[in-house]
Amino acid sequence: MQEYLEAHLERVCSIFGVTPDQPPLRMRGGYVAYVHRIDSTDGTTYFSKTYDAERPITAMIMPTLEHISLATQWLARQPTLQQRLVAPLSAVTGDVLVRDGRYTTLLFPFIEGVTPREQPLTDTQFTHLVDTVSRLHAIDADNPALATVPRERFAPVWIDDIAPAIDRIAVSSHTLYPILCAKSTALHASFRVFRTLAHTLAAMQLPMVLCHTDIHGYNVVINSDDVPVLIDWEGLTVAPPEHDLLFWTAHERWPLLYERYRLLHPLHVLDRQRLRYYQGRRLFEDLIQDIQRIEGETLVDDERSILIASIDAVSSEIIAWGEIDASFDVEVAT
Repeated sequence: MQEYLEAHLERVCSIFGVTPDQPPLRMRGGYVAYVHRIDSTDGTTYFSKTYDAERPITAMIMPTLEHISLATQWLARQPTLQQRLVAPLSAVTGDVLVRDGRYTTLLFPFIEGVTPREQPLTDTQFTHLVDTVSRLHAIDADNPALATVPRERFAPVWIDDIAPAIDRIAVSSHTLYPILCAKSTALHASFRVFRTLAHTLAAMQLPMVLCHTDIHGYNVVINSDDVPVLIDWEGLTVAPPEHDLLFWTAHERWPLLYERYRLLHPLHVLDRQRLRYYQGRRLFEDLIQDIQRIEGETLVDDERSILIASIDAVSSEIIAWGEIDASFDVEVAT
């Protein structure tokens, strides 16, 4: 695998006209992709993001990746968002993706900096990040340049995989059996709540904006100018604002952050039902991804142990989420 990946990255560099001064350096990457730093002989630094067809989540990302990449390039050129996000580069052919059998790669300008997981955001940095999301939500989602960006249908691609996955693992001889067998009934009950909520929201005419949808600590980089830059736009979706605001509602600064957000969106009122949906959606998404990894990947013992612990924790959170009364409320400013 390593030799094939190295050969693929050599082809990526060739297509983009990059001459590395050393082999690409593997960086910390998530479940979604492999990430490498590439230093060029001309002094320019890039980072590549490579999706592996043998990872189950890749099949979910590939159908929209090119469209979203082009839309992200367009967003990066908008005056209100310049220097606030990083977009993939285009080769001289105009292509943004390099596909090579098992691997598909995007190339980006490298951002030297740290993430909020390494260095917590200051008040000024947090305000800047909230302003970025506010400006993103103010972009006209009906602009022709964004016509191919996915739109929220309240039917995520993995939704029909959840119940069978719970049953399949719970009745097998797999190491997850003691965890999910004991929780399977409660997990199914929470999933029924989730589907009912999804169907309710799908039948409504809801306000929609452009959402990043994944604003966690590793998707923000504090650059050398001490400014947070938003990265990893695979989840770009036209959706209710709560899809993004979800990430901050539990934060101790939430009232101030929301007050800042409403400077640009004064008529927005946080909707508890939508927020509840996106809380549940994120939990179920984590569960299905972890189960798919357990089932579909060759894992070393440490990786398997981490995933089993994650599934145990997430499944408990899902059960607690499902037990909340339908009159769900949260402590947020409105």
